[in-house]
Amino acid sequence: MNKGKDIKNSLFYLSFMLILPLLHIIYKFLNAPHGKIHNLSTIFDECLPFVKVFIVPYITWYVFTYIILIYIYFKNRKIYLRAVITYIVCLIISYFIFYFFQTTVPRPELIGNDIFTNIIRLIYKFDKPFNCFPSIHVISCYIIIKSIKTLKIHKKYTKPLIYFISMLIILSTLLIKQHVLLDILCAILLVETVIRPVFKFDWERFIAWKKKQFLLWMMKKKLET
Repeated sequence: MNKGKDIKNSLFYLSFMLILPLLHIIYKFLNAPHGKIHNLSTIFDECLPFVKVFIVPYITWYVFTYIILIYIYFKNRKIYLRAVITYIVCLIISYFIFYFFQTTVPRPELIGNDIFTNIIRLIYKFDKPFNCFPSIHVISCYIIIKSIKTLKIHKKYTKPLIYFISMLIILSTLLIKQHVLLDILCAILLVETVIRPVFKFDWERFIAWKKKQFLLWMMKKKLET
């Protein structure tokens, strides 16, 4: 019975991650030109080479974020909740920035038909070069770095491996010309601003309280009928 309750609790808390792909739907509507579009490229960005092989870490982001969030959940539920809520808040703030301050990134001409070039071509086709400031890839990876740092992990190679993959993903956003330096810096600053108050709050107790209130309300409604 306790095992069944634990599974239900785990599914309940893990279901919070479903908010993330739902929020990403909003991104699709914002990912089109409107109003004045800003180019935040610097000399640093112009000097960076286009390295197509970095599409590999870039696309791993789509599963990496969720796998690590699940890993964090089973290590420490409080840190997991704080990480997910930080991510949600950062996404909402980012969407406001995208709407009121739209940016673009100049993309290189793609030459060749090798697998890396074709994957980048596909990414470029479905992810238009708008709404780059801040970078969502960097937001999620930096949240993971900050969250993993606070975890107690016995295997000494786990943390460095997660840090390494996260940094590769962040670097990939620059080297396949999806983002510029200011997009990365803005993402880091945003996470640093949001994560401090979020990590101080006891979300687990708050959610348990709200869940209890909801169940009491449901019971009351059931008795009234």
